[in-house]
Amino acid sequence: PDGRQQPMCVVSSSMDKTMIVWRPDPDSGVWMDAARVGEVGGNTLGFIGCQFGPDGRRIIGHSFQGSLHMWRLDESGTDETDLWLPCVTPSGHLGGVTDIEWEPRDGQYLVSVAKDQTTRLHGVWSRDGETSWHEIARPQIHGYDMVSVAAVNSYSFVSAGDEKVLRVFHAPQNFIGNFAGITGMSLNVEGMRRLAEGASVPALGLSNKAVYSKQGEDLTRDATPHPNEQYPELYFSSVSLTKPPTEEHLLQNTLWPEVHKLYGHGNELYEVTCSSDGRLMASACKASKTDHAHVFVWDTSSWQPIA
Repeated sequence: PDGRQQPMCVVSSSMDKTMIVWRPDPDSGVWMDAARVGEVGGNTLGFIGCQFGPDGRRIIGHSFQGSLHMWRLDESGTDETDLWLPCVTPSGHLGGVTDIEWEPRDGQYLVSVAKDQTTRLHGVWSRDGETSWHEIARPQIHGYDMVSVAAVNSYSFVSAGDEKVLRVFHAPQNFIGNFAGITGMSLNVEGMRRLAEGASVPALGLSNKAVYSKQGEDLTRDATPHPNEQYPELYFSSVSLTKPPTEEHLLQNTLWPEVHKLYGHGNELYEVTCSSDGRLMASACKASKTDHAHVFVWDTSSWQPIA
């Protein structure tokens, strides 16, 4: 568009979770990789397509699970060494949304669950007088389709999947800080017990395990780690953000710790909801007989059923 000739280059994508920018060597004419971008970790299956932007300074790829990934060329880089920086891209559920819930105090964020087995948190990105809505956290990546969600207060919620167990989640320290950095708003976390720094999912597990600061880990870590913990598949990394996270960050570093499991229903869950003050929660499950059609009422201070 600006009349300048763009250098010859090609971008390719692969299921190995990488995209490569190729350029011909000026001496030999052999096409060499000039830059390599992609994602590390997570539970994705790689890229299935990619394309340059109109000006050649941006590349975008789409993954097997429907997410978009974009990088822009850092203008301060040289022709010999390209530096591509990740950009904010739109994101959303891959499957049909089954339930949504506003943050109960001031509606500062929106939580949604869907048949893509994820719970996602959406908020306002404020910058330079402009605002726009983005996905800013993915608190739960589950192994069952999600059917319902209920916010207990500004920093905890209960989710129901296509299973018999209700799961309670608390916001970690990393989310509290990043939420303020991205939205410019603060959540009411007064009176809360010491928060985990973040969370991660162990291999072959469905529960988000709390991750604490390095000091806490050093105090509680066994001298000889369990064999299953020697080669973890997912790593949590505490990062301070002032803009919405990329897909890679959403997958690994925005999980919320699971603090309670609630048992009692004999069939797959159907609905969960909380009272306006967050003191009581009600849940219901599917039933083919009247005897199995129970509604449980829970006390959220002890997470015990009271009716």
